[in-house]
Amino acid sequence: MMDVYKDQFRKFWEVAQGVGVLIYLELKHKIGMEGDDQFYKMSNHMFSSIYEVTRQRKYKAINKLLKANLIKVSKRKGKNIQCRLVLK
Repeated sequence: MMDVYKDQFRKFWEVAQGVGVLIYLELKHKIGMEGDDQFYKMSNHMFSSIYEVTRQRKYKAINKLLKANLIKVSKRKGKNIQCRLVLK
């Protein structure tokens, strides 16, 4: 079982503040639901309707997290970006 760990949570906050934490929590939730650490869709609609986060802010946070090696991404033209946690 993958719980939320304070050190992981803090790293996401330090790199991308609140949006980074939302991405972390979304990925942890999806891992908990699926039981598998894989690439998961980060829907623009979900981030805007539930969290009131624009796609620009989401992508900026994803880029920061990617550069900090906290996530990996999978991109396909015309599709929502997919992310995966990199946990050490």
